[in-house]
Amino acid sequence: MLWEGESCSDGISSSDREDIRRMNHSGKTKLERFLGHAVITDGCWNWTAALSTKGYGKFKVVKRTQIHAHRWIWEYYNGPISDGLFVCHHCDNPKCVNPDHLFLGTHLDNMEDAFKKGRIKRVPVEIDGILYPSTESAMRATGRSNTYCRKRAVA
Repeated sequence: MLWEGESCSDGISSSDREDIRRMNHSGKTKLERFLGHAVITDGCWNWTAALSTKGYGKFKVVKRTQIHAHRWIWEYYNGPISDGLFVCHHCDNPKCVNPDHLFLGTHLDNMEDAFKKGRIKRVPVEIDGILYPSTESAMRATGRSNTYCRKRAVA
C-alpha cells in the first residue's frame, strides 16, 4: 500500500492514480462529466440530461446505476446524506443542481417549505377523534406517516 504522494514503480503517484481511477472512458472526472449536463448560470443550474418522471435530473454514476442529480451534487460538495433526510430545493425547480439552492431536510421540512411557498394547501386531518389543522401537524403529533395522515383528511 502506498501513502499519499508516494509513487509506484510506474512513476504514477497514488494521488494521480486516484484521479485516473475516478475518470471515465472520456478522460473526464465525474464532476466534469456531471457539469457537462448542466446549464450553469447565476441562478439555477438546469439539468439537461435524463429526467425522472417527476422532472428531477438523473445521473449515471456507474454502469446501470443512476441517482438523482441534485443528490449526487449535494454529496459531492457536502458528504453523505443521513438516512431519513431529503435533498430539498430552495428554488422549487426539480431540474436545478446548483448546490447553493439545495438544503437537507426531513419529509416534514419539505412539506412545510412547500406550504410556506404556496405549492400545497393545508387540509384538516382527523385521527382518533382529534382534529389537526394539517397533515404536517398530525404527523408531528402522532408519529404517523404522511400517507396515513393524508387518507384521514377532512374534505
